[in-house]
Amino acid sequence: MQELLFRREIPIKWYFFKKKPKKRFVRMRKVELKKVYSLYGYLIIDIVHSNIFLTLLNSNKKFIICKTAGACIQSNSKKKKKASEGFQAITLSILQYYKQENLKGIHLSFRTLINNSSVLLIKYLKLLKIKIGEIWDDLASPHNGVRGRTPRRL
Repeated sequence: MQELLFRREIPIKWYFFKKKPKKRFVRMRKVELKKVYSLYGYLIIDIVHSNIFLTLLNSNKKFIICKTAGACIQSNSKKKKKASEGFQAITLSILQYYKQENLKGIHLSFRTLINNSSVLLIKYLKLLKIKIGEIWDDLASPHNGVRGRTPRRL
């Protein structure tokens, strides 16, 4: 029993001069980063009550150009902007920026419901030989019940 009462004394220097593990440094090789050219761009389609907005982004989602049907057509009438002429004029105007950025294709993002006009847009993009990668919709969901739009006065 007496042996249990006496503890073995550890010298003080053992605490202070305990060997620390050596840090190992790994030599990193310098690797040249190759320039990655943007392959697929993003086309954001937003159809509001009286106009069509197309926004072109590169693969890093950096803004390139935003075109509207009102800017591409000389008429201000809602009927001509929403018609197939509006989509045709916008896609032709975006084609120059598409080629300028050396994009290989486009991912489509619809901010409205997909309907006949969006199918028409896809058709025009295919006619211009633009590859379409992915298609999805980014519909904003309201937090509460939404009141409808008030009718136009004539």
